[in-house]
Amino acid sequence: MRHLNNEMAFTLLEMLIALACSLVVFVLIVPVLHVMDSKREVKLNPLEWEVFYQQTKLEVKEAKEIQVTDSVLTMKTLNDQLVSFEIYQDKLRRRVNGTGHEILLQNIKSLIFTPKENGFQLSVVDLSGKSYSKTFFTYSEIPVNGL
Repeated sequence: MRHLNNEMAFTLLEMLIALACSLVVFVLIVPVLHVMDSKREVKLNPLEWEVFYQQTKLEVKEAKEIQVTDSVLTMKTLNDQLVSFEIYQDKLRRRVNGTGHEILLQNIKSLIFTPKENGFQLSVVDLSGKSYSKTFFTYSEIPVNGL
């Protein structure tokens, strides 16, 4: 059998050094990624707001009764279902007959429903402090909280 003097191979020591270098790089990169992610501003997505507005506008126009409080909107639909919109944590959710959990808007700090004649106004403040407001009307003349 022939013995080669110039045989190149990794030793256990070289592998441990490579592993240690990899761990040091990993330990230094993780906090940087965490800081980059935490600096994201939490705000309401404008597209999300517009989709919410269009969908809710259609639902409000078909309502036969609307009940408005500061933080909850309840509508009775043509098929006698009670649809409610309410704030839950930092989200606006939709529920039908008191069940379900459909998220309509996210990153909400506060929300106020204000009754108007044949409709209501919704004012929202997102987590970054920006305000949004829309007014919704029905096609038919229905009372909203007696207005």
